[in-house]
Amino acid sequence: MIWKNKNINKHRVIDSKDLSQNTQEIKLDSEAIRRYKEQDTRRDLDEFEEHRKVVKRSKNKILALIIFLVLVLLVIFGLIFMRYSARISHLEADANKYLTNENYRGAMELYKILYYETGDIEYDKKCKQIESILENMELLKEANSMVTSQDYENAIERLLTISTTDEKLIKNINKLIEDAANKWINEIELLYLKNDLDSAFLQIEKMINILPDNDYAIALREKILNKKNGNQSSSEVATDSANMVAESKKNKRLLQLSKSIIGSEQYVTAVKANIRENHDKNSLITDTLEKGDMVYVEDTFIENSSRMWCKVTYFSTKNVSVTGWILSNELDGSI
Repeated sequence: MIWKNKNINKHRVIDSKDLSQNTQEIKLDSEAIRRYKEQDTRRDLDEFEEHRKVVKRSKNKILALIIFLVLVLLVIFGLIFMRYSARISHLEADANKYLTNENYRGAMELYKILYYETGDIEYDKKCKQIESILENMELLKEANSMVTSQDYENAIERLLTISTTDEKLIKNINKLIEDAANKWINEIELLYLKNDLDSAFLQIEKMINILPDNDYAIALREKILNKKNGNQSSSEVATDSANMVAESKKNKRLLQLSKSIIGSEQYVTAVKANIRENHDKNSLITDTLEKGDMVYVEDTFIENSSRMWCKVTYFSTKNVSVTGWILSNELDGSI
């Protein structure tokens, strides 16, 4: 065999040059691998950085788009708000113009629209004030018809229930009250001259009960009373006069309270206070208020010398404006 021809016992000599060359080649291969890996890593890093930049640019574009859309929406809402504000201003200006021209119904309709669109309670108060003006004008018209038909008592009572701060309306009311009072006194004096003292005394008592400050009516009552009670003692006449004066003062105080309490905020003093549909003890109870509840007095109605009703407005538990009648002695501004 071939290997038999070889001397296996002979040591093989390793050439250092060969070893160095092999080691060098191994080092070169390792360096190449290292460089390749570095290049591969650098390439991955470059790709990652490029991807990061792309993602960042995309985010910036999205953010810019969002900002643009927000600005567009702000501009749109701004224009809508400006248009809304301009509409409200025009409606308010028109309503005030109607009020100046005494077109109360037109003004009230505009204030109703303003209250519906804004929810501002001041517009609701304006509506209620105009409603009160319209009611007063209707009362004035009815009272004028009563004076014409010689129903002076009801005419004056109707006029005294009117509450207003309008100087022109106040002047018309006072003029009509004076006219009705003068005509009523003329009729009473005619009864006196006809010696119908019972009728004359009854009428003058009604008049003084309504108009306790009318000095001429008071003097006429004394004149009728003296003639009527000629057979009475002076003490009896004095007693009757004193009672009439006391009743007159009571009516006067009630009338003053009636005028002063209108347009004011009052608080319920009764533990439970009934709100009724009308100014009548037999009227339907629509609600019940408790002590400390606040109401706004819009109007009053004098039922007699010891009882007065107040027309009030307040907000219910559901924040709804409610109107009804309550006895004045159940409020802190009571008689």
